[in-house]
Amino acid sequence: MKKYTRFILIQLRDLLIMSVFGLLVSFAFGAEFTFQSISTWSFYGAIIGFSLWKGNQLIGILLRRIFSWEENPTKMWLLQLSGLFVFSVLDIIAVNYLWYTIIFDVPFIKVLINGKWILLSEIIITVVFALIFYSRTFFKFWRKSIINQEKIKRQVIALKYDSLKNQVNPHFLFNSFNTLSSLIEKDKTLATKFLKQLSDVYRYVLDQRDNEIVDLSTELDFVKSYVYLQQIRHNENLKVDINLSSKNSNYKVVPLSLQMLVENAIKHNIISKEQPLTIDIYDEDDDYIVVKNNLQIKNVIKDSNGLGLENIKSRFEFMSDKKVDILKSADEFIVKLPFIK
Repeated sequence: MKKYTRFILIQLRDLLIMSVFGLLVSFAFGAEFTFQSISTWSFYGAIIGFSLWKGNQLIGILLRRIFSWEENPTKMWLLQLSGLFVFSVLDIIAVNYLWYTIIFDVPFIKVLINGKWILLSEIIITVVFALIFYSRTFFKFWRKSIINQEKIKRQVIALKYDSLKNQVNPHFLFNSFNTLSSLIEKDKTLATKFLKQLSDVYRYVLDQRDNEIVDLSTELDFVKSYVYLQQIRHNENLKVDINLSSKNSNYKVVPLSLQMLVENAIKHNIISKEQPLTIDIYDEDDDYIVVKNNLQIKNVIKDSNGLGLENIKSRFEFMSDKKVDILKSADEFIVKLPFIK
């Protein structure tokens, strides 16, 4: 009830503002300072001012549902001004026709000839106010857009550096070479395969460091190489199931994004015989690729800056209209990455 009362009060306030404004404009054009003149021009100002204000406000709301100031402020500014101009001209003609011809029985052609300067001034005043308002909004979102683009660029650079740093880091190399050393003594064939997978991982990181997107199939091959190295280390305690439809293999993703999600799952969760870690990678229709793992968080996590997920989200927002979805429950952690088509 309070909501509707407030809405009505706002409309009444706006009507009063338009009445006063219309009265001031009429005095500027030589209206008499009498009760009849004041009441007549106040009513006229309320009708034309309110219809222009609320009509253009509605056009703005409808345009914002279809387009966005954030994505393209220049386009939105031009659309708003174009819509405002067309509506304002039609509204001014319609209101004046209603006012003079229907109410006062004055031929409309006479209104157009004798009152052309009044009609023109109404259009000019409306456009000037709109230019001030929309230009202010335009520069606000234009500035915001530039800041966001620079922010995304910095985040992209940070992600590339973070990805490279995380892949080529002493801990991972130390663990990999320890595993390789052990395999050389026990199984030379397996050691050779391990070394090939390790070289594939680092070759991919170096090859993709300057790319913004990559084929899903290429990223998955990289993930399989990375998972292979981790499974040699963790044995059956780490289970990774990749199940994707072949029809989605031509879609693209951000480089290293899937691997980073797998790496985060391994880094942040306990992996043991009693508590095996299960990671599922699958597609959701032709919209998302999903990485899901059971949640068994470590008490202490080393070398974690918490920026990985945020950087992935920012890069996908830059490349796709859809956002990255992150879902967390007591038992599962799920990240949905939109396909880049």
